[in-house]
Amino acid sequence: MRIRHLFGAHDTLRSVKTEREMEGARNRWGALQYRDFRFFWAARAISVAGDRISMLALPTVAILILQASPAQAGLLNAAGTLAWPALGLFAGVWVDRLRRRRILVVTDLVRAVLLGSIPLVFALGHLSLLQLLLVAGFAGAMTVFFDLASSAHLPSLVPRAEWADANAKLEVAQQAVATGAPGLAGLLITALSAPFAIAFDAVSFLFSGLLIAVTDSSQPALPINPRRSLLSEVVEGIKFLIRDRALVASRSVRPSPMSAS
Repeated sequence: MRIRHLFGAHDTLRSVKTEREMEGARNRWGALQYRDFRFFWAARAISVAGDRISMLALPTVAILILQASPAQAGLLNAAGTLAWPALGLFAGVWVDRLRRRRILVVTDLVRAVLLGSIPLVFALGHLSLLQLLLVAGFAGAMTVFFDLASSAHLPSLVPRAEWADANAKLEVAQQAVATGAPGLAGLLITALSAPFAIAFDAVSFLFSGLLIAVTDSSQPALPINPRRSLLSEVVEGIKFLIRDRALVASRSVRPSPMSAS
């Protein structure tokens, strides 16, 4: 009996030790221990890498291939940047009314098609500045919806205790990719030419959308109050922004879709 008791105690201690080791490993991984967040984290990093490439490739296409003037190049940058002040409030209301994962997947796939059209049309010999402007503008609109849905979707991927760690890991990954991507962009533009370097961005959005699509998170849309119209909620948002000048400033200088995802 004593021998059995000793063996039982030994097994218990070993089980406790193993459990502590597993808990320590989970703590080291933090939010990355959750499958859905790992996919989401990878999707954001891949998307940012593609963005940084297009941030250099789009103006290069406009200036070197289409002989765009400095004013036209500036208009190209503005086409994406203006999407935030123009659509931010409306997009925020719509994001609350729709399923966030669906928004993320659709906006990623739309941006993949938009950017993929540039190397395709260039290969056919019909690329124009108007197309670049339209792509930048519509991609900017998609980025507004994606970024807002991304922020709202994150809490459904990890427990509340991991929210801060999840945000930190996303920020670190995005900053690291943003730092290294310009060098890769230069290599791709040199090796493939600027229009075909943009194809890398299109592929990055495709992979991002697919990674998000295979997650199991199913965060529902918020219930809609039938007594409140879309316009009334937008007006309420405007009043909130008027009271918070710092938030207004942060939204007005939001990067273009070619500089952030």
